Amino acid sequence: MGVFLEIKSLGLPAGTVVNLVFAVRVGGIIRLHRRRAIVAHVNEHGAGFMMQAQARSRIRPSA
Repeated sequence: MGVFLEIKSLGLPAGTVVNLVFAVRVGGIIRLHRRRAIVAHVNEHGAGFMMQAQARSRIRPSA
């Protein structure tokens, strides 16, 4: 999974690991999401980031 951000130059070369934080509104609730990503490519319009897979935690009922 990836994302392209239209931004001015950050001075980050491809291959740099970054932490992305973004807000998502679902109904009346705003949730912050944090993802680790790698700068995949940079051009004059912005930068493409490849997000790393994130393990989902599961709540297991106690026995």
